[in-house]
This record gives sequence, C-alpha cells and structure tokens, in this order.
Amino acid sequence: MQFITNINQKGQVVIPAKIRRSLKITQETPLAIIQFGDTVVLQSINQLKTGTSTDSEKQKFLDLLDQVQGLWGKTTKAEVKLARQRRQKVKTRIRKLQLKW
Repeated sequence: MQFITNINQKGQVVIPAKIRRSLKITQETPLAIIQFGDTVVLQSINQLKTGTSTDSEKQKFLDLLDQVQGLWGKTTKAEVKLARQRRQKVKTRIRKLQLKW
C-alpha cells in the first residue's frame, strides 16, 4: 500500500485507516519514530516488545524501500550505498529497542 499524507499545523501525521487496520494500530498503540537523514520510519512498539514482527513483514518493508527507491529521480550508486547504510542503521536501532523492552 502506498499513500501520500500531509502534516497538520500541530505537526501530526494521519496514518490512513486502511494501513491502521492492516497493522492493527489503534489510538493506544505506541509507535517508535526513527529518523535517518530525510527518512522517517514508524514501528509498532508492541511488535518490537513481543517480537511479533515476522521475517515476512521485515522483508515486505525492505521490498517497499526498494520499490520507492528512485521515485523522486534517478538514483546514483552513492545514493544506493547510503540507503543501504541507513537501512542497516534502522535494523540496528530496532534491535536495540527490542533489547530495551
């Protein structure tokens, strides 16, 4: 699924209902927000705490990153390398969050 959304005056972002339903995200669901340069990743803390993120879900996320790569223009080899490094940092931070819970 792919959606475009805006930030309101309070800095809030609406996660489309279809995505919320698909991921079982409610008002009570805590989310980890991770920033890498111009990239923001949201991860359900419940999934991190319980370790319920499956390899399939993780692979879907990586596949999505591959799909949107270059969406805003031609991607250079250096940008691909940087994106891979960012992806690895995301994985590392998520692992650290899992250990804290």
